[in-house]
Formats: sequence, C-alpha cells, structure tokens
Amino acid sequence: MFEPSFAPDIAGLLPSTTPISELYSEGKLPESELFSSTPPSSAWVADTPPTQPAFLAPIFAMGFGTDNLILNSYRLDYLNDAVSAPDGGFPTVTDGLPPANPTNALRKDLKTNDLRDWTPNVPVLLCGGDEDPTVLYFNTELMQDYWTSHVPAGTVAVLDIDASGTAPYATIQTAFAAAKDLVLSTQGEEAMLELYHAGLVAMLRSRGFLPTLRFAR
Repeated sequence: MFEPSFAPDIAGLLPSTTPISELYSEGKLPESELFSSTPPSSAWVADTPPTQPAFLAPIFAMGFGTDNLILNSYRLDYLNDAVSAPDGGFPTVTDGLPPANPTNALRKDLKTNDLRDWTPNVPVLLCGGDEDPTVLYFNTELMQDYWTSHVPAGTVAVLDIDASGTAPYATIQTAFAAAKDLVLSTQGEEAMLELYHAGLVAMLRSRGFLPTLRFAR
C-alpha cells in the first residue's frame, strides 16, 4: 500500500508523541501528498487530482504530488474495485447502501465499519458543513436519506453549520460564519479550508457548541 520510502516506518508511526512537524522534517510522512500526481491509468486522468466541487479543488490538489505516500498501483486497485463493486450512495446514488461485494481489503474494512446497517433508537442530530473538505457534506445527506426510510419520522435532525438561520442553532451558525470570515480575511480561502475541520469545527466543540453525533465515514 505504501511507497518504499515510507513503508519501513509506517506500521509503528502513529499514534506517536513525536510532533507531526518533526515527522515531516524527518521524511517519515509527506506533509500532504497522499497520491501521485501521475494518473494510475488513462481512465483516471480527470481525477488526478479531482476538480469537483470546484471550491475544494485547491485542497484536493494538495493531496497529490511526487513525494506521495500511497502506491499508484494500490490506488488503481481501490478505484477499479469501486467501479466493479460500486457504493450505492457515491458517486451515483442507487440503493444508498454499501457495496455488496468489494474485494479491495481497505474497502472491505470500510464496509465493516459502515453505519448503513444501524439505526438509532434515540433522537440523533447529524451535524455537518457543506464547505467541509475533510468530511464531505454528502456523508450527512447520505445518512439522512438512509434513515428517512429506516427510522420513525422526527428521530433524526440535520444541521448544516454553514447555512444560516436554522432554529434553534442560528447563533452557532453565526459564530461559525464569523470564525470562517476571520480566517478568510487574515489568511485566505486555502487556509480557511485547511483549518475548517480540525481547527474551526474543533473550536466549536471545545466550547460546547456542538455536543452532537457526527458521522465521519
């Protein structure tokens, strides 16, 4: 799965007490390049890197380079498996269910950990943001659609933190918009997208604004 330059240390690398900046400087992890900037085959030129949605294209581009972590051959195996055993919720919505028979080991593990075989028996608030580059908002929409036909009406509520005026969360949305605007005005859009999930969302949680259940995959 991993490029030879990273493979020897990767198994015991994380979690670690070593600062991430030190792992970068020691060459044990690339700063952002997960995938090669060379397409794994001609079929995937348009997705190396992806350009849709357009506002996330700069962030997606940061994940591709020449000092990449993941072998191109492994990426190709994953992508080919996604074509032959498609997910029912992405990129084309069919039955909304996980892939029936994936063969790639990582996709098998993702299916094992998928929440589309579970239904809540208490009220749940799904919180997501339509500008989140880490946990794309379609995950929230996918679970919302799945539960529409699997749980009693009113069990699941959905909050888009990037929207405005959603009662009773308007104050939270306003605070989040102000935090984004501050980063935009001082550091720019790319920095705001980089900080969005691990920084801005974490800030809201740490201050008690989002005591919610969030689905990351």
